[in-house]
Amino acid sequence: MTVETTNNRINYTGDGATEDFAFTFKTFDENTIKVYEDNVLTVGAVTVSLNSNQDLAPGGSVNVVPAPAIDVVVSVKREEILSQGVDYTTGDQFPADTHEGALDKLTFIDQQQQDELDRTAKGGNDAGAGVDYTLPLPIAGKAIKWNATADGFENSTEDPDNSVALAQQAVLDAQAQVVLAAAQVVLCQAEVVNAQTEVANAQAEVALAAAQAVAADASRVLAEAAQAAAEAAQTAAEAAAAGVNLPSVGAGDAAKLLRVNGAETGFELDSPIGDFCNNENDNLMSAVVLDCGSPDLAASTWESVGPTGSGADHIWTALDSVPDGADFIEVDVYIRVGSAPAQTEVYGGLYSRPLGSVSSTNRTTNLQELHLEGNSGTWRITQRKTRKLKMDTNRMFELRYSMIANILNAELLLIGYGYNR
Repeated sequence: MTVETTNNRINYTGDGATEDFAFTFKTFDENTIKVYEDNVLTVGAVTVSLNSNQDLAPGGSVNVVPAPAIDVVVSVKREEILSQGVDYTTGDQFPADTHEGALDKLTFIDQQQQDELDRTAKGGNDAGAGVDYTLPLPIAGKAIKWNATADGFENSTEDPDNSVALAQQAVLDAQAQVVLAAAQVVLCQAEVVNAQTEVANAQAEVALAAAQAVAADASRVLAEAAQAAAEAAQTAAEAAAAGVNLPSVGAGDAAKLLRVNGAETGFELDSPIGDFCNNENDNLMSAVVLDCGSPDLAASTWESVGPTGSGADHIWTALDSVPDGADFIEVDVYIRVGSAPAQTEVYGGLYSRPLGSVSSTNRTTNLQELHLEGNSGTWRITQRKTRKLKMDTNRMFELRYSMIANILNAELLLIGYGYNR
């Protein structure tokens, strides 16, 4: 057995999570392994695990619970008991392993003491032989210093902390003198500024008096002009009022409009028939094309039309730009009907009603229709009309078509929307 390393300690830095720390120096007794945190023997639970063969794999690991905190210096070291427990019996066979273990322990103790010596103050190799490194007895508030002959230590006469304080006070006093002198300079400068300010104030008072005189004259001129303008305005208002025959306003006239009467001799109040918004938004310029059969309108069936997200049978994105609450939209209705040869009658009709209405196909719900009779032949007819189309409060309505023909095509073009008042 040998001791091949001179180390008897290893240091780590805690991270608040790591609990296991390895060491690689030899030991025979787990009780000699100690753990320090920032030079203080840890108060946590320490479990030491030694490698089974300390000759081939010296060392082991320690487990510390709780884990050392962040930035704490963790020292794992070997501390041997300063004793010799090997007993040799006269005449017995020489116990080589026991003897070598005792030598290892002595080596451990030497390494332990060398570790402590390495961390103590000591004189250099060229220090004089007559230098005494013995420390004097401690005295509170005194410092240790070399004596006058530089061959030993002694206590200082003064408290070094007080010396620093006195030096600092002297510096502060000097700084205060400098500040006082600077303040006196500033005070003199302030007196100069005050004198200059008094002169400027006097000049300003003279200028103010002159300006007030000019302002007073200007105010008089403006007042005369304002009086003349007020008189002219009053004259004009009286003349205008004399030429206007306005009706009186009474109960029940809320929301009525002012318009010229039928005789064109004055004005009267009348209820509006509806508010209408012309289409000035390109987003409204969108059409829905309705062809016979799937996937658009089915013949003789009411089907719903509504804006995006309404869940209607047919989504018309032009309605997305119509405000909620609009009562109707105005549309251009284009209807085209046609027939194959040898058909003597052509009819196409398109109807609308608000969603949820029970109205049938009649004059009220009719949007557009074509009905032609005559000689047999191939018909191709197109008509356009502008219509108001009623909606429900969710901007939804229903469409239906009927036809006697082979071809029917209808197209709605949104041109505005309005409100019923």
